Amino acid sequence: MSDEWSRAKEKQIERIKSMKPHDRLSLVEAITEINQYIASSCQGWMQWVYNPLIIGQFDQEKLQDIFETFRKFALEFLEFDIAATRGLGEVLKKQSRARRKEGPTYV
Repeated sequence: MSDEWSRAKEKQIERIKSMKPHDRLSLVEAITEINQYIASSCQGWMQWVYNPLIIGQFDQEKLQDIFETFRKFALEFLEFDIAATRGLGEVLKKQSRARRKEGPTYV
């Protein structure tokens, strides 16, 4: 199982490296695909963390290393998430204000 998983993840790494999105649609497709790879990997880690037979195989030093790596990833990703969410929020607020200034739309 772990060899299959590792090979699948190695293929995903190669796929990500080979991506060359050229327009908005291909960028959205690439982001979606990458997000799916990340979600799949996170789900796998959740299964490990909640399985005492698996997580019990890691000594404290290895768990500390995993923790430090996860913390670094999490902080970077969550900071990106906050910035992207705030940026989108500002765009949506501007669009909403512009629509209110235009007045009601009747169909």
